[in-house]
Formats: sequence, structure tokens, C-alpha cells
Amino acid sequence: MNIISIILLLWHIVISCCYGAATTSAASAPIAKPNCTTHCGDVAIPYPFGIGPNKDCYLDESFQIDCRHNNSTTSANYSRQVPFLKSVNLELLSIFRLKMAGNRCEGKETRQPQNLTGSPFIYSRTANALVAMRCDLFARMISDHGPVSGCGSFCESIKDGNLAFVEVLAVAEVLFNI
Repeated sequence: MNIISIILLLWHIVISCCYGAATTSAASAPIAKPNCTTHCGDVAIPYPFGIGPNKDCYLDESFQIDCRHNNSTTSANYSRQVPFLKSVNLELLSIFRLKMAGNRCEGKETRQPQNLTGSPFIYSRTANALVAMRCDLFARMISDHGPVSGCGSFCESIKDGNLAFVEVLAVAEVLFNI
């Protein structure tokens, strides 16, 4: 997983923590705080990210964006603004939400999508859900401290044995931060 994917994943987690269950529409993403710059060039900069030096515009230094001029184009008279995540000096092409999901993982153990130990990010106590889709499936989430959540779906067999069009959705709230 590259650094941009990790940053975007963490942004999704923070937005979920701060604003409740996040929608998947990019148009509904929260934008910058009042009196803070909303864009750097063509890139929207939503809170908790923010353009410095005003410390009220971003959550903490991990989210500070430097809006820099980039002159590396074919036209000598053209300069565009590009956002850089200051803490890692990395240019951001866009900021969007990622869904965390695993599929076709029957019989396989998977790990949590990202280890957040030592970072300013946490999994929300109220805004996360563990979802299991399909018949006869059990899903669980564990941490270093033990089980966090689990859910399952159990379906009765259909006479012709065709379960291709039957999907059962089971949802369990994540019980506490991991």
C-alpha cells in the first residue's frame, strides 16, 4: 500500500470519527472550516486537512497542506498551484474517501486494513460497522487486546440449491476502539 493510499484511508477514518457515518459521495464531503482556503489549484482540501499557516484550518500538523507553485510545465509563463502534505513532503493529486472492504475471503483470515498504532488516527467507537454479506458467513474483527466485534448470516437452503441470488446482510457495530 503506497503512502497516498494510506493517507487517504486515514482521512476516511478521521472523517467518519468526526462527522458520523460518512456517505460515499465525494460531493457531500465536508469542505474546509470557515475562513480557510478550500482549494489548492484544482484540488479540494476538506477538513481535517487544511492549508497552513493558520493552525485553525487543519486538525494537527499531520494534516497541514502547503500550496506550492509548480513551474515544471511546457509553458514558461504558466504556473499552477499544487498541494503538498507537509508532514511527508508528498504532492497530493486528490483527496477522496476509500471504502474498506474484503471480498471472496471465505476461509481466510485477513488483518485490519491499517495499523494505526502511534498515529493520530483511531477507529471510531460509533461510526464503524462490520458487515458480512452472503449466506452462512461469519465475520469478526479482533485487535491485539482481543475480539472487537463479530456478525454472521445463516440461511436455510433453497430447494434447488441456487443461492446465487440470495444475499443476506448482517451488520454489527464495532464495540470499542481498537
